[in-house]
Amino acid sequence: MENGIKLNKRKISLMVALFGGFCFVFVCFIIFTTGVIKGVSPKIDEERGKLISVEIEESTYEGAIMDRWGMAITSTTQPGQRAEATDPECFSYLIGYNSPVYGKSGLRSKYYGYLFNGGKDDQGAAMRLTIDAELQKKCYDLLDGYVGSVSVMNARTGEILALAARGDAQVGYDVNRIDIADENGVRPFDTYNKINAFWYNRATMAQDPPGSTFKIVTAASMIENGIDDFTYEDAGSVDVSGAKVWNYDRNVYGWCDLEKALNRSINTYFASAGLKLGSRALLDTAEKYLIGTPIDLDFTQLTSKIDFSGLNNSFVIASTAYGQGRLVVTPLQLCMIIQSVMNDGVMVHPYLIAQITDDGKTVYTPSFDGPLSETIGIENNAKLKALLHSNGEYYGFDEYDYGYVIAKTGTAEVDYGAGNHVYLALAADFGDNAYALCIDHTDVSGATGYGLASDAETILDTLRDFNDRLPPAGENG
Repeated sequence: MENGIKLNKRKISLMVALFGGFCFVFVCFIIFTTGVIKGVSPKIDEERGKLISVEIEESTYEGAIMDRWGMAITSTTQPGQRAEATDPECFSYLIGYNSPVYGKSGLRSKYYGYLFNGGKDDQGAAMRLTIDAELQKKCYDLLDGYVGSVSVMNARTGEILALAARGDAQVGYDVNRIDIADENGVRPFDTYNKINAFWYNRATMAQDPPGSTFKIVTAASMIENGIDDFTYEDAGSVDVSGAKVWNYDRNVYGWCDLEKALNRSINTYFASAGLKLGSRALLDTAEKYLIGTPIDLDFTQLTSKIDFSGLNNSFVIASTAYGQGRLVVTPLQLCMIIQSVMNDGVMVHPYLIAQITDDGKTVYTPSFDGPLSETIGIENNAKLKALLHSNGEYYGFDEYDYGYVIAKTGTAEVDYGAGNHVYLALAADFGDNAYALCIDHTDVSGATGYGLASDAETILDTLRDFNDRLPPAGENG
């Protein structure tokens, strides 16, 4: 009898254990497949997050994006409905799209947590940019018929005032209609995808040789290393390691010093000066301008590259010194380089987000720990600044009409006679404020950076009007 009772107790214990094990497995199954506990399954967490995001977006007004003055760049009147850009082509590269079909990009992706997570009033946070909408529109219009970009920033504060781009000379980018099919079922997104590099905001993403705008850096290195008194007799070309370096359009300039070489953008002079400097000195100066260093901004990361391949390739050194070689830079970084020259050798942080507010409270303001870089020192920078001011006057920017202007043009060629990328980097001092800009056009033939001077004049005129709207120095605005 006792043996029978013991046997039944064992059976009951076994059944309880089996039932407990089943319950444990069942609970684990529920946890893993439903995402009840966050962090157990990354895949489930991701799917759960998407569902929650959809629910939030359906009941939330997408946060407004505004320019520095509070003018609407995007707005919406219904919860769950994406905000519409007020001037879509002008601002599309700047803000990015919000599409139920293709997701989000740009600011609307990076700052999703602010713009789409509603506060107490189911209204996403409001984002105020440093952009001036009128200047942005003017810069975009100047790109009509070109692939390129225009970057404008306050040379003292780093505020980005305009960041316009075009990815195709004929096809405009419209974030409001990106997923709306035409009568043939074709969506603009599909058209954009077929255009090479269309999605690039050229100002921040283009990776192209800077051409003669890099001569700013070479000149800085010459000053820093005490060879800015270098003179050279130009014959139109120079042999370097069995290859020829030519001046643009095969021009011959005769005897020249650094000022004349910058004014006329003489390739042979800078190739020879680069060899005299050597790769280590040139690389050291380039690094002070953060070339080759990733630069994290509040809305993107800028990348650039400089490569001397073992530091002893004479032709690479010579071609890099005049802006070709194994060298690529974004247009916004060229803007930052000329900004630093205007700002006594101090490179400031460019920034785009002025403030984000939610439920009447400020939830984000920009904060920086010192400047980005201190380049070549104030005395050497003063020499460089004077040389680039001579350039500005040579290009026609006289002080009476435009104030104190420093500038450098550039043309980066793929083949002789086919100017693939043209640039103008320029900065102007308006007294209490100074401004820097870079204009670039790509896929153009027979053009030079000098041809962008009239566009720069238009921007300077608009900047003067903008400057007049700012509060006096020392006052908040």
